Amino acid sequence: MKKTIQFFLSISFFWLAFSCQQKPEKEDIQLLNGYWEIKEVTQKDGTKRGYKFNETVDFISLDSTGKGFRKKVMPQLDGTYKTFADREQLEAKMKNDSLYLYYTTDLANWKEEVILIEKDKFSVKNKRGIQYTYQRFNGYLDDGKK
Repeated sequence: MKKTIQFFLSISFFWLAFSCQQKPEKEDIQLLNGYWEIKEVTQKDGTKRGYKFNETVDFISLDSTGKGFRKKVMPQLDGTYKTFADREQLEAKMKNDSLYLYYTTDLANWKEEVILIEKDKFSVKNKRGIQYTYQRFNGYLDDGKK
């Protein structure tokens, strides 16, 4: 009897942990504004690659309608950013209860499904099943005091 109760409690906690994770909503897109660096890439087969240093980071700017852009920038040690001319038009849209980011350049169009959005972290998955996890970038000399 005791083992049966422990089993059901374990399943209940497991279900609760996963059911409480909310799917990203369109209202969450404002959390994406700012500078982001790739922290981890997970391949479709589950293979993961972590990143400790990124020479370039992504700057994302979205308005309240979900339209904006993503641009690669190169952080400098003095806290400034070297910018490049290229940028991707970006639009966040809900489709079938999921949030997607739609990118447009002169050469290509693609989309990524938003898996997670938090204040300092977000993850997206592309059509090939590759998941990119980003963390908010605070500069190379960030001492953690904010």
